[in-house]
Amino acid sequence: MPRRGERRRGFRHEDAEAGPPRIGARQVVASDARGRKRTLVLDPAAFTCRVLAQQLADEWVEYVEVTSRRVGTATGYRQAVTLLCRFVDDTLQGGASAASLAEADPDISEVLLAWEHSLCRSGQSARPGRERSHHSSGL
Repeated sequence: MPRRGERRRGFRHEDAEAGPPRIGARQVVASDARGRKRTLVLDPAAFTCRVLAQQLADEWVEYVEVTSRRVGTATGYRQAVTLLCRFVDDTLQGGASAASLAEADPDISEVLLAWEHSLCRSGQSARPGRERSHHSSGL
């Protein structure tokens, strides 16, 4: 039985290529179909709803690390976070900076519902062989 401190955990965020976790732009290292590592980046500073973007980016990093998703799936989830944050910026405009999962005002659930409806109206789900709106709304 290992002694205290002798257990090792294989956390992906300790990978030297990924840099420090949850500071600035978020990075995920995922494998492609050939097993090569790819680094994906999501920068919350690119959005007016920075706090919400940080929260979603942190969840994105954690989910991809815990589930060992491949680069294609991780890219799809990153795109969903990006699309949602752009929608929040456009919809809330001046109030976007106050958007947060932890705050009641503005009501993110209402914005999320409007975003989901906009995905259906935009025809993103009508692309043959792709169900982007399904991936996007499944945050």
